[in-house]
Amino acid sequence: MSLFFSLILIFILTLVGGGLPLLSGHLQKGMTPLLAFTGSFLLGITLVDLIPSVFHTLGASAGIGILVGYFLQLMLQLFSHGMEHSHLPSQDLSHHVLGSLLFGLSLHAFLEGIPLGYPYANPAVLPALTAGVAFHKIPEAMTLMTVLSLRPMQKSLQWLILLCFALVTPVAALFSSWSEQQWNVLQLVMPWIIAGVSGSFLHIATTILFESGTQRHRFTQWKWLALLLGLVLSLSSLLID
Repeated sequence: MSLFFSLILIFILTLVGGGLPLLSGHLQKGMTPLLAFTGSFLLGITLVDLIPSVFHTLGASAGIGILVGYFLQLMLQLFSHGMEHSHLPSQDLSHHVLGSLLFGLSLHAFLEGIPLGYPYANPAVLPALTAGVAFHKIPEAMTLMTVLSLRPMQKSLQWLILLCFALVTPVAALFSSWSEQQWNVLQLVMPWIIAGVSGSFLHIATTILFESGTQRHRFTQWKWLALLLGLVLSLSSLLID
């Protein structure tokens, strides 16, 4: 899978996910199985593909980068209010809060794109990572546009925000790919960035699995089915040479 195809896929699925609430209204009720699927898939590709690749490059020191990324994601939630986990903010959306949400979610989307531009030794990593990010983009964009639809805002402005948001991850991937080739110092730094993003993915995936759409951490049969499907598909990358 080429980088160009990967970014086109992510861009389109982000537009689809964000466009659904704009065209059809709020869709939160049907998101629990989708969140379970994306959470388990993201967890699987992080543990099976990303983290082994990082440890192969950095050795035992990779654990430090993963921990830093995990706790940086906790700090990022101060701005995004957990929208990367598809949480709807409970408070009134003032301009200040909305700006904080957009900043936090855009920064998260940028960090998601960085690993996509990295040249992995294992050819299975990029397609698996692309699928994980792309599937995650659907509920993420749905939640963002659901929040924006609650505000008195012109549809054209909502679509413009969605378009800009859909471009953030592809732009980050292109920047990562270009900078890694142009600046030798980034060839040393990039594995640490990937380690940090892996820690961020661990936090996001586990939070989605335990908190999405159910109370008291209860798992319905549909959530179990979606979870197992995502896990099985994430393990399929092991079959790629």
